[in-house]
Amino acid sequence: AMRFASPPAAGTFLHFIEGVPKHALQLGSYALWQRLFCIVYKGLQFGSVGFFASLIGHSATKALVEYRKKMNPEEESQVKLAPVL
Repeated sequence: AMRFASPPAAGTFLHFIEGVPKHALQLGSYALWQRLFCIVYKGLQFGSVGFFASLIGHSATKALVEYRKKMNPEEESQVKLAPVL
């Protein structure tokens, strides 16, 4: 595999992550704790990406609705936004 950067120094978190399988069912001699850590790590990755994508989508929708209200203030808005918090 081609590397774009030098390998991480031993004892760092990035060095630890390189020893973990890329997915939980990857072939190889990985320990059970490495596979479990992989599941947790990937869950956190996907969860954070989903959270921020949702945050961006909700913010964009809210901004567009507010812009629509500003452009046409006399029109009754048919869009009811759900509260975030």
